[in-house]
Order: sequence, then structure tokens, then C-alpha cells
Amino acid sequence: MFRSHYDRHITHVREAVMRMGQLVDQAIVRASKSLASGDTLMAKWVIDDDVQIDEAERDLEERVMTLLATQQPIVARDLRLMNVTLAIGWELERIGDYASGVARCTGRLSGQSYEHLLGDTISAMSQRSQQMVQTSLESFIQLDIALARSLGDADDQIDEWRRQHTTELMSIAQTNPEHVVVVIELLEVLHFFERMADRATNIGERVIYLVTNTTEAINE
Repeated sequence: MFRSHYDRHITHVREAVMRMGQLVDQAIVRASKSLASGDTLMAKWVIDDDVQIDEAERDLEERVMTLLATQQPIVARDLRLMNVTLAIGWELERIGDYASGVARCTGRLSGQSYEHLLGDTISAMSQRSQQMVQTSLESFIQLDIALARSLGDADDQIDEWRRQHTTELMSIAQTNPEHVVVVIELLEVLHFFERMADRATNIGERVIYLVTNTTEAINE
């Protein structure tokens, strides 16, 4: 009876993680769309809704803390699960901040002509970073370390895309000084998508730790 009650609480905690993940996924999609279309209203929507992600993180933390305080004794495996769950919440909250950062860049680019400078790279980075967040959460729900490890290659690809597009943008700024302001904002966008990927990779490493009780860097 005790374990059944405890397991229900664990399920609720996992569901809280997924709800938070859905909010973050939505933020990435909307931030990316606002950038691609120059839609400042959608960008503001992303920024305003970031408070929901913050609230979801606090709710998750409260659920975990309540479980730790009221469900005793807790075995080492479950304690590891709670610690990893808190860490995943923190990573998701930061990803939400990065999505908000992309939206803020869109706002600052309002009135500027920049669509021709986006290229395919930023779109690819936004899609891949979103996929990585989804994959990291799926690996957590399924406790799938192979899925978690697959994030390493995706992160490498995003790092390479950022290096390539950074070089391209810097070249544009040097030969076309009128684009400097826009280039600065787009370089910031590249940074935000790269950091989303890094955070998703962190979640994957947490999953590996949860399953194996060993630390493993999946992208060195």
C-alpha cells in the first residue's frame, strides 16, 4: 500500500516534468516562427508566457520537495530520481529563457531587413534544438540511455552550424557595415539555439546517471 501511494506521487512528478517540457517546446516553436516571420506580437507572447515556465519549474520543485519530506524512507534509487528530476526542471527553465531571448532579438530587429541574412542555418538549428529537447525528455520517460546518447551527435551538428554561420555573418558585417546591428542580433540568436542544445544534452547526461548511477559526458 505504501509503495503504491509513493509510486502515484512519482508518476505525478514525471507528469509535471512533461507538462513543463510541453511549455518549453511551445516556446521554442513560437520564438522560431516569430524570428522567421518578424512577428513581434508572437515574440511578445513568448516573452510574456515565460512566466508560465518559471511557475511550472517552481511547481515541480515543490512536488519533489514534498515527496522527499513526506515519503520516508526513500531508497537510493528514488533519491537519485528526485535529484535528476530537479536538475531537469532547472535545465528546462533555462531553455525557456533562451527561447525568450530569441523572441527579444526578434523585437529588437523590428523594422530591420534581415530575412535574407537568416539563411537555412538558423532554421535548421531551431528545428534541431527543439528535436533535442523532445528527445531528451523522451529518454527520461523511457529511461532510454541509447536515446540520451544520441544527443551528442545532434549537439555536434549544432555546434558546427553555429561556427559556419558565425563566419558567414562576420564576413557580411565586414563587407556591409550597414548590417552590423542585425548581425549582432543574429549572432545572439545562434548563441541561444546552441545553448538550448547544450541544455538538452545535459538532460541526456542526467538520464544516463539516473539509469546507470555513473556520470558520462556524451559530448566532449
